[in-house]
Amino acid sequence: MSKKVKMIGVICAMLLCFMTIGNVARAETINFDVTVNQNKMNKDPMSRKASKADGEKNFYVRPTYFSCTAAVKVRSVLQEDYNKYSSWAYVYSDNTNVVTANPYNREVYKGKMYYMQSDYASGLASEVNMKGRYTP
Repeated sequence: MSKKVKMIGVICAMLLCFMTIGNVARAETINFDVTVNQNKMNKDPMSRKASKADGEKNFYVRPTYFSCTAAVKVRSVLQEDYNKYSSWAYVYSDNTNVVTANPYNREVYKGKMYYMQSDYASGLASEVNMKGRYTP
């Protein structure tokens, strides 16, 4: 009888561990499609908003498409206060499908909405369209 009780206890402990692991916060990742140009008259420089699920001090960008050979600078901005943003990170058409991680260098607000702001850095054309994935 005591072996059965111990076995039930072990099984319950294992189930509790699996349930705890399954409830880890996951950051929201969104697709973006931004267009910027060297005249700073950007057509669509911002991504959709995404929720910051944890207190991690980095945001992530993975470009999947560039309309030309180019570099675009991006940063993560708090939706409710556009004066709270990360430093700029540079993403390059040579590094398509490569994840760039960049620190916030300031307080991060768990559960708040962020968006990715983009700006022209350089390119073979005066306008650059970039698509990819962004995680605040």
